[in-house]
Amino acid sequence: MANSSLLYLIVVHSPLQEPRGPLSIKGLKVNLILNLQTLKKIFGALALTLCLGQGAWAADYGLPSGIQEGNILHCFNWTAQEVKANLKNIAEAGFGSVQLSPLQRPDVKAGSPWHDLYRPYDLAFKSSSYCSEADLKALCEEAATYGIKVIVDVVANHVDRTAGYHDTWWDANGRVRWNGGINYGDRYSITHGQLGDYGDVNSEDAEVIARGKAYVEKLKSLGVKGIRWDAAKHIATPSEGCNFWSTVTSVPGMWHYGEILNDDGTPINEYAKYMSVTDNRYSNGAAQNNGGIQQGYGGSWVVDRGVADTKVVYWGESHDTYSNDEWSQNVDQSVIDRAYACVACRNGATALYLARPNAKGFNNIKVGKGTDAYKSKAISEVNKFRNAMVGKADYCEAAGNTFCVTRENGGAVIVTRGSGQVSVANGGGYCPAGTYTDKVSGNTFTVTSSTISGNVGASGIAVLYDGEGGFRITEHSGSSSSN
Repeated sequence: MANSSLLYLIVVHSPLQEPRGPLSIKGLKVNLILNLQTLKKIFGALALTLCLGQGAWAADYGLPSGIQEGNILHCFNWTAQEVKANLKNIAEAGFGSVQLSPLQRPDVKAGSPWHDLYRPYDLAFKSSSYCSEADLKALCEEAATYGIKVIVDVVANHVDRTAGYHDTWWDANGRVRWNGGINYGDRYSITHGQLGDYGDVNSEDAEVIARGKAYVEKLKSLGVKGIRWDAAKHIATPSEGCNFWSTVTSVPGMWHYGEILNDDGTPINEYAKYMSVTDNRYSNGAAQNNGGIQQGYGGSWVVDRGVADTKVVYWGESHDTYSNDEWSQNVDQSVIDRAYACVACRNGATALYLARPNAKGFNNIKVGKGTDAYKSKAISEVNKFRNAMVGKADYCEAAGNTFCVTRENGGAVIVTRGSGQVSVANGGGYCPAGTYTDKVSGNTFTVTSSTISGNVGASGIAVLYDGEGGFRITEHSGSSSSN
């Protein structure tokens, strides 16, 4: 990490001074209104401290401070050094967080089979050439200078069954259970049975729980800000007699989300007390069944079970649907991108974008950096739109081959199965009336209180809003505003 320095901007003014025009600092444009009364009215007292490091500065990219408020780039199988080398590109694409694959195996290296990462040696950090402690710490420090948060995928439900490929600590005191396969019609079997041929970690055991919490604390000490819990629904909740979740999520200052697939009688609302949760059926539906176009505001977790939007994680595809020889491996990236755009512009839910591997097929995908599709204009602009709209209510309109999300007093994202002229409802009247230039194609759109009309470009994604997502202070006719 380069040496950092602090830059303090102090404005010296008198009531008689006139506006001096824009000042640009590392891409930040500020119109300085050097009028004491105006500044007092806007801020009361202004103290601006900017932390610079290796030419990067969080405010340059407009990234939100919280993980849930931004979107996540899934750097699937990337080494820590590869993620670090691409942080500038990731920030420029508007991603607020990056997700690393599991770090629980000491023999992983570039070129290892991807699924080795999901057969952990231990519920603990294991340094490797894939990611050492020094690598992770350096990544987290560098990421912070861009405003990017680091999430680590954690496998807590099982360990590798092969002798020599798991810590011998797991061989004693019933810490691993061998209860046979899972009956998905039986909740007890889901939380106590074997996932595949792996032994089931005894998550009710106090020593196992302590080991899980210690791992979270270790990751936090290295700078990690969030955890993705693999196979979370296979670990029971407190109401089912297991204190694993209440304990591991008690480490302060950490964000959590759990991979919870399908609804097999899962106590989803209880999981949501401790973490955000995935909704795979709703997420998958757009690209799997409808050319990348969503058909409603939310899935069963939100609509039927009452989970808050702020506790949901969506995607266009996941690493499982691509790498496990499932439905998305043969779906074009453009379709996945449209599905992602439908969910990546929402108010509460965050969205995960898979950086696809360069190979296809369960046994062909290896550890190492994947494609650069995440840098596309459409994906970047959707991310920036969400970052600029934090806290603004959303409204979804689905109409055949078109899906539109409007944000109150903000703008709109329009997704179509193809390209060309569209006229869609201005949901809730949320998008302010006016003429907009699409951030993706450059085409002109006209917005009234009831309709949004214009030509969607080749990506099938249009992004409409005023401003660049930066920080601006302007004064006009005695009033002030910030965007």
